[in-house]
Order: sequence, then structure tokens, then C-alpha cells
Amino acid sequence: MMKPFVPAVLRSKVLVLMDLHRKTEEVTLLNEELSRKANELVILNMKLSLENEKHERALENLLRSEESLKVLHTSLEQKPSTPWRVPPAKRSSL
Repeated sequence: MMKPFVPAVLRSKVLVLMDLHRKTEEVTLLNEELSRKANELVILNMKLSLENEKHERALENLLRSEESLKVLHTSLEQKPSTPWRVPPAKRSSL
């Protein structure tokens, strides 16, 4: 024995199920897009880390060079100043 159905109730239930299906597909697409964006962020973070490491190494090299120049400058300041002279043997060939 079958129960009679009310068309309006059945139509309402079908509309609700169709809406749920559409929203489920939409959420699936949004999750896929979010996953792609998360992967892009991971890649960008890796690139940024590599660039930061490169800049840190460059800064360390710059600081070492600067320190070497300071030492050289101090060393030159401490030596007595002597004029540059060309030895007599070299002067004749000029």
C-alpha cells in the first residue's frame, strides 16, 4: 500500500536537495581553489626564505669587508707617511 504524496511537499524536498547538491559542488570548487592558493603560498614562502638567506649572506660579507677596510685604514694611519719615490735605476728608463 502506497501513501499518497502532496506535490508541493515533494517539490519543496526536491528543491532543498538540489540546493544542497549545488552548494556541495560550490564548496568542493572553493576547497580546490583554497588548496591551490595554499600551495602557491608554500612556494612563495620557500622563495622568500631563500632570498632572505641570500641577503643575510651578502650582509655578512659586506660587514666583513667593512671590518677589513677599517683594519687596513687603521694600519695605514699608524705608518709614517713617506713620499713615493722611484728608484734612480727606474728613472733613467722612464
